[in-house]
Amino acid sequence: PIIIDPEYHYESLNVEAQQGNPNSLLWWMKRLIALRKRFQAFGRGSIEFLSPENPKVLAFIRHFEEETVLVVANLSRFTQYVELDLRHFKGRVPIELIGKTRFPPIGELPYLLTLGEHAFYWFSVEEPRTAALDAREASYHPPALELASGWEGTFTGGERSALEMVLPGWLEGRRWFRGRHKDISQARIADVIALDSIRVAVVQVEFSHGEPEQYVLPLALEAGEKPASPQAVIAVLRRGDGSQLYLVDALFDSASATALLDAIRTGTRSRGAAGLLAATARPGLPQGEARLYRQEHHAASVQYGDALLLKFYRRLGEGMSPELEICRALTERAPNAPVAPLWGSLELRPRRGEPVTIATLHGWVQNQGSAWHFFREELRRYFERVLATSRELKPPPRPAGSMVDLAEGEVPPAAREMLGSSLAAARLLGKRTAELHAALLSPDDAAFSPEPYSALDQRSVYQTKRNLTGKVLRQLRSARLQGRPAELAQQLLARERDLYASFEPLLRGRLTAQRGRIHGEYHLGNVLWTGKDFVIVDFGQNPEKPLPERRRKRSGLRDVASMLRSFDLAATIALRDTATVRESERGAAEPWAKLWSTWAPAAFLAAWLEGAKGSPFLPQTREELEMLLHTHVIEKALDELGIELGRRDDWALAALRAVLELLG
Repeated sequence: PIIIDPEYHYESLNVEAQQGNPNSLLWWMKRLIALRKRFQAFGRGSIEFLSPENPKVLAFIRHFEEETVLVVANLSRFTQYVELDLRHFKGRVPIELIGKTRFPPIGELPYLLTLGEHAFYWFSVEEPRTAALDAREASYHPPALELASGWEGTFTGGERSALEMVLPGWLEGRRWFRGRHKDISQARIADVIALDSIRVAVVQVEFSHGEPEQYVLPLALEAGEKPASPQAVIAVLRRGDGSQLYLVDALFDSASATALLDAIRTGTRSRGAAGLLAATARPGLPQGEARLYRQEHHAASVQYGDALLLKFYRRLGEGMSPELEICRALTERAPNAPVAPLWGSLELRPRRGEPVTIATLHGWVQNQGSAWHFFREELRRYFERVLATSRELKPPPRPAGSMVDLAEGEVPPAAREMLGSSLAAARLLGKRTAELHAALLSPDDAAFSPEPYSALDQRSVYQTKRNLTGKVLRQLRSARLQGRPAELAQQLLARERDLYASFEPLLRGRLTAQRGRIHGEYHLGNVLWTGKDFVIVDFGQNPEKPLPERRRKRSGLRDVASMLRSFDLAATIALRDTATVRESERGAAEPWAKLWSTWAPAAFLAAWLEGAKGSPFLPQTREELEMLLHTHVIEKALDELGIELGRRDDWALAALRAVLELLG
């Protein structure tokens, strides 16, 4: 008989209605089945049932080849908790498969979970993201160094020479050490500067081939039977009376990191052979409990409660970092700029030359992750909506015209309805970007004053783009690509002449736009989402580029072009993520991905153009605006292609497609 129950009436509960509702049971089952297909361990390999004390919770582990899946299910109609013995997975990280949420690492203690009524978890039990480098760190066994005198003798005489023999092995396992793939011939301690209880060592590393590099190591002594962070230990120091201490990287030690903050707070100054180590801070510097927040290739970050973030630059640069220069200027003259305020810094001031940035201290930004993660989540919800309605609704075609035409035009109703909050967020980011560029221009400061392009400047911009093009095309010819990437690569190589010709308008007449200081590495990953606004961070942080190039004055449209590419890349990666779009639905989803990557960037550009009215960055003619933006976007796509070839095929494919589309 036909079901006419009010809750399950056939007119409200049917396949068509379920298909049109992205939150329906039908779509939930589709996503769950697609997720199960991604992991062979669900249907193959071994199964191990766990025996938790709570009999109302079922827990078992499936293992097949490199996959380990933990399943936990609440069999009760009431909320339950369970403690699981997962000690044999110590150090691994459970990642919830549906939402890709990273849970706390597994340790020695029972792993505690709470589950709602009839709820379940699917976890992928994985090695930490940095497992390869962590393995190299773990393979390092700190040697014992005998001290003939007190602890200060570590950095003098024979003990200093012994420490220099130890450093190459320790450095090779550090993820921030740029020379880890080179053969180290020598590591020499050029200077040791006392900063309260910390010793700041300047280490010159020489290689069998290539130029030497200098690194700054904050060192501290740690007592106790076991070190708090074994990976931070460089050596064990022993004296003749049997006592010992650990020589550690001070950033891992909470007490030493706190001492470093106190040194900045009090403006401590200490002189060494390399120069004067000088700390500066604004009045009213807040306090907080120290913990190592993150280690990146260019810097280590220490968080002090919810108040401060210290960035310590491991590699000794050539002068003041753009991060310090820009954030200091904005904090002083534009306190409302959308950036984290600067609270202090640590500099090495040599007897000759410009001060070198060692560390910067910023206000902590309460955030919900980067703008990259925010828009990836927006895209996940977007694809859920469009796939639920794609049978009845087709995406409107892209209007003819340039990116500027799109920014100045009306968003189609279908795009406005489907993109929803993505458009508003993109506009907000465009507005904040324009505010940043306005704050970076100051006619009273030579380092930030706008400057016109000379004929030599224009030739330099043109030649830089040509050089990058030649380099990437050479990489493309030697790359071992297959399938669709290989086809697109051949299409691009066949249009080499068109590619070079796209930059020639840069030489046709004097540019009316001016150049100034910009972010320099502007993409969604360098913007934080607070839950209601965007905050821009990490200025000019590309250690692969020399410092003068990172501090050079450029067109603000270069930042804009970089962000436009970041939007497009986010849409492409989301489309190819099987957790977001099933392979069987990718064909139907692709036109919608193109719709998002057309109108979200257009909304960003429209807001930036509105906010930048009257700015020296803007050309006086529309033709010049379109030309500059077009050439900068092509350059950025080529740069992405060169970086991702041989590394991440999806990203390289996105860049290839972008360059070909831009060529028309």
